[in-house]
Amino acid sequence: MGHDAVVVEIDLHPKTLGVSHIVESELGATLREMCGVKRR
Repeated sequence: MGHDAVVVEIDLHPKTLGVSHIVESELGATLREMCGVKRR
């Protein structure tokens, strides 16, 4: 699928409870920004 790495974050934050779709991770966004990776 074109990914070099995948990070899965287990999150029990209220913004993700009851959600049935993928919610962007703040950790993932920070790591992408630090590495200079642009979101597709």
